[in-house]
Amino acid sequence: MNEADLPFGGIHQHVVKPVHTLNVTDRNRWNLRGLVKTCKIERTWFMTRCGADACETETRNDVSALEFRPNGSLARHKHLNPDGSEHTTVYEYNQADLLTIVRAEHSSGDVHLQLYEYDQAGRLARLIMRSGAGERVTESYEYDQHGRKSKIIHVDQLGVRPNAWRVEGTDAFYSAPDAALVTTHYNERDQPAELLFHDSTGNLVSRVEFRYDGNLNLVEEEQTTFADMLPPEATAQMNAAQREAVRHLFAAARRSHRYDEHNRRIETRNQMGLLSEEHMSMFYNDRGDMIGQIVEAQDREFGMDDEGQLSPAPATERSRWSEARFTYEYDVQGNWVSKTSEGRNRPDADFTVHSIERRVNSYFDLNAPAVC
Repeated sequence: MNEADLPFGGIHQHVVKPVHTLNVTDRNRWNLRGLVKTCKIERTWFMTRCGADACETETRNDVSALEFRPNGSLARHKHLNPDGSEHTTVYEYNQADLLTIVRAEHSSGDVHLQLYEYDQAGRLARLIMRSGAGERVTESYEYDQHGRKSKIIHVDQLGVRPNAWRVEGTDAFYSAPDAALVTTHYNERDQPAELLFHDSTGNLVSRVEFRYDGNLNLVEEEQTTFADMLPPEATAQMNAAQREAVRHLFAAARRSHRYDEHNRRIETRNQMGLLSEEHMSMFYNDRGDMIGQIVEAQDREFGMDDEGQLSPAPATERSRWSEARFTYEYDVQGNWVSKTSEGRNRPDADFTVHSIERRVNSYFDLNAPAVC
């Protein structure tokens, strides 16, 4: 299920690490270690807005309450938004321990159901969304003779269209103009290998390829777009050569990753054609939690002549730099119970607190008698 497909605009998934191993549980995705039974997350963040004369800081809060089953899958998730509204999501499973129903209920009274259907081999076949507006298939699944999976997202052409889709194992979101079908092909290790965007006429408008190293780490993501990224009105005054030059300018985007000996991602490079590049460095403590991140980026613009020849405009080049650091307190099981996030936009600037998160965790008792 993609965050873009979640009812009520999705939920805040606090920093969730990209995971490259198989059989990842919901508990892993929430960056929880051990047999966590419940987790309450209280988050406070600070938004600063500056006017001509002064800056004001606004404080906001939200709360998530998670309940897990012993095997690590979610049983219940309740989320309280800053505006006081809340939604509760309940997860139901069959006797084979397969997820069958996700019920999401908003405090306004809106209820959405996600129904999971499986084939005779117990493999996911369809995901159906049911609400007061009706029922429709949002995802379908196919399998080749080797058991490799393909997931097809059927974009709602009449409803609210998501702007981008997330893919398992990466923290990136991908989009393409006029996408009607979004297909993910998986490799034999059930990792995304290819993401395809087709429009309503069946034309391929964009492709994303995913590549891995021998340790199953994602090392490269590359998107090639075949359709025009700009709306027709933006290119109406251009000739054919200029439109082709603009298409190539936006056509390719690439992300590459580097890892340490513990398979922790320590570097990511993003490049959007000739327009921009970004370099991120990540640092960790001995528990594997991120304690720092530095981002350096450059953006630039180009001029174009009547023949579609591009020329850089040095005066438009902009550089950005930021640093974030994270401090933690831990419980005896090794899960953090307090996390403070700070940041700054210049190396010589002081750090300011951006958010504070507190978690209260409870654990399953391994010595408790089994319930039949």
